[in-house]
Amino acid sequence: MSDKPNCDDLLRRLVGEAMGADAESLDSDANLMALGLDSVRVMKISGLLKREGIRLRFAEMMSEPTLGAWLRLTGATASDAS
Repeated sequence: MSDKPNCDDLLRRLVGEAMGADAESLDSDANLMALGLDSVRVMKISGLLKREGIRLRFAEMMSEPTLGAWLRLTGATASDAS
């Protein structure tokens, strides 16, 4: 069993904290930039993920700013949480 945090949970938590929103209420397909997430916060999330061993580059995150896209890019899926 891996000590690595669940990517879905971690990503939702970080985005929720950055946006001041409930992590569970975030729609995986919603454009996070349209909902108020800015590039500085995306860069911070990318750095925090890197510290946890999850590679997700800033440019990739900005090209498709949705939780679903970010999870696909990390190789995680929402079903990983179960």
